[in-house]
Amino acid sequence: MSEERHDPYEVLGVAQDADARAVKAAYFALVREFPPETHPEDFQRLREAYELLSDPARREQLDASRDAYADLGAEQGALLRAANAAYAQGDEQGAESLLRRAIVDYPDLLAAREVLGLGQLRQKAWGPAVGSWAELVAREPGNARYHLHLGYARHGMGQHDTAALSYRKALDLGGGDPARAALADALADQKDWKGAIAVLEQGIAAAGAKPPPPLVRRKVALLLLHGSARKAWRAFDDLAQAVAHAPAERAAHADELASLAAWLFARNEQKKANALLRRLAAIDPDRKPDRLFPERSNLAVKELPPAAVEWLAGRDPHPTRIVFSEGGRATAALLSLVPGALVAWVAVWRCTGGDQRWDADGIAWTGVLLAAAALLLVFGGRRFHAALTAPLARMRVVHPVHYLDVDFDRVRVFPLVNLHDVKLVRHSTNGIYTHTVVHLPFGRKTRRISWRSESDASAFADALLHRRRRVLELLANGLLENEAGIDLVPSSVLAAGARLRLAGPLRRAGVALAAAALLLVVAVGVNRRAADARAWAEARASGQPFALRAYAKRHPGSEARVRAELEAWLAGLEQGPDALPAGKTREAALTIARAVVAGVPGELRLSLEVAPIAASPPPAAPVVTLASLRRGKRPAPLVPAPRPDASSAWPAATPSPYAARVVLALQAAFDRALGAGTVRVGFGPPQGGLALAIALAPATVGSYRDGTGPALAAIALDWAASLRVPGAEAREVRGRVSPAPDVVAPALWRTNPGEVGLHRAAAEAEVDEAVRELVVALGLAPALPQKEVTP
Repeated sequence: MSEERHDPYEVLGVAQDADARAVKAAYFALVREFPPETHPEDFQRLREAYELLSDPARREQLDASRDAYADLGAEQGALLRAANAAYAQGDEQGAESLLRRAIVDYPDLLAAREVLGLGQLRQKAWGPAVGSWAELVAREPGNARYHLHLGYARHGMGQHDTAALSYRKALDLGGGDPARAALADALADQKDWKGAIAVLEQGIAAAGAKPPPPLVRRKVALLLLHGSARKAWRAFDDLAQAVAHAPAERAAHADELASLAAWLFARNEQKKANALLRRLAAIDPDRKPDRLFPERSNLAVKELPPAAVEWLAGRDPHPTRIVFSEGGRATAALLSLVPGALVAWVAVWRCTGGDQRWDADGIAWTGVLLAAAALLLVFGGRRFHAALTAPLARMRVVHPVHYLDVDFDRVRVFPLVNLHDVKLVRHSTNGIYTHTVVHLPFGRKTRRISWRSESDASAFADALLHRRRRVLELLANGLLENEAGIDLVPSSVLAAGARLRLAGPLRRAGVALAAAALLLVVAVGVNRRAADARAWAEARASGQPFALRAYAKRHPGSEARVRAELEAWLAGLEQGPDALPAGKTREAALTIARAVVAGVPGELRLSLEVAPIAASPPPAAPVVTLASLRRGKRPAPLVPAPRPDASSAWPAATPSPYAARVVLALQAAFDRALGAGTVRVGFGPPQGGLALAIALAPATVGSYRDGTGPALAAIALDWAASLRVPGAEAREVRGRVSPAPDVVAPALWRTNPGEVGLHRAAAEAEVDEAVRELVVALGLAPALPQKEVTP
């Protein structure tokens, strides 16, 4: 294309009668041969020629300029041909000058006014166009074509109501489908969607079996935008049937619908736009399958063509790419392992840091920790490997048609046709700028990207919006497939990435969860061994049979070593530093210990029977003295006194008021002798295990007083106890507690305790003494030396 050729047909190398498809095919073929990057001047010439021939009005003028105006004079025809040629070459001022000269010289030459009016419409000079076509309507009121073009001019000025009146007049005068389509457009601009659809349906119904494709196409557009999509697709099927036998029209209608798809994308109607592009093959079977644009497509770098990888890596400079880097590989690689490492550390601490046996909840929580750690480490390890070995780094790339988020070995592709309402949100802390967040809504999915630099964020957003406008323009004109670099992301790859592909992630997740399950089995075993070891250590350290038996109950199979420990404990009671007091009396305690070792429950059931107080004859010469009874008073000997009534201190009740004292005293004795908790003393009837029956028989043997206080009965307490141990003979022990007035000294220190209080204190003291003697008799404590009484 080195020579200068200005004729558009010659530039594109097509005949004058070539249809729109042939023109487009020729243009695409030449653009591939002369791309704008290497042949900018030739591409500009091709572009101008294609735009002229793809505009029906301008092409009509060009073709008209080639025909002689046979019905006009030579000078008039020459002026009109020259004006049309000037318009075809883009010289609007020259064309208008020639046409105004023709109008002045030939006032009745309506053809000159028509050409001028068409040129003004093409230049969007709506005001002059209204004047030109209004003059023509005034000259020929019955010309439908003049009314139609007057409506076009008024429509362009935004006078939709007057434009609709002109269209209706043109329709009444036989303007046909063009007038009806224009009227529908005017009603739609007035937001009268139902009225516009009704006008189109009237024309379609009037056409009968062959509905006019332009009307059907407009109906499809209105229904998609403001009506029912289902009705729109039915109308689309009608259009496909209408153009099925008109090959010359199919391509044009498919292009118009592709332009409608671009408009739908611009209005954020991605689903409808993609559905429309998918159906275009039904209109034009010879059409190359249109590229679909999902909201987002997740791809592996290896799925891209090698040329795309070279381009992303910067080794291929064409087409021009806009790149924003996101950081180094080493940092990303290390950060990918941090979450997994932290959770793994917590899981290891959980598995090894405690020695309490896990219950079901503990096992569940440990499983959750191990599963989380395994998942994070598997996916983090994969990202770590990708960060170190992938051919690409992390970056954001603005492709001519897409926005690409590159993350080492993965690429997320966002088609720019789906982008709308870009927002920049500036963030600051205490008035100090921190960062800017760019909100990129791609259909229903919004991508938020943070930038440190506000200027970088603005440049990034501007680059995306500029590319988006260009993509929509190319799609509307049917030129998108010719855009440089569009094949770097093939349509098939883009569609495959839009589908949810879970095989790889599920496989990795399965491996991670399987590993976590195995680790959980090992961790449960380790925990049980550690808990068993601690429980055994605690049981041994306690040295108590009940703890050892409890361990054996919780841990089946440990009976042998528990038995050995119990035997060692029993040997320690017999011989060792903690042995029971020597003598025959300890046989009772050893019998109880052997029964406990043999498995008898360590529950000793106590029964206490207190007989009513009985009176005995006083001794001939009772010796009852007390060294000191009252604080601040001189000691005084106790002298015989009339015998008082002490029956209130010895009620024959069940349970006895002294039962609690006896239980507590015996429990303390068993704890000291056999170890805390070995035998648990309780008050109640025997239940087949250890049993101890105690009988107390108090008797009054005299009385005494300190000379000034109340008389105090001298009580002698006979006690008897019967010990029953399963597997051993019953053991009977008994004794007598003689009256010892010195044991009631604390009671006499009170202020006026009263006779009843003194007797109760004396009774409690004698019960305690009886229990002490019983403990000695059972071999649980050594015998204490007898108390010396001060004379």
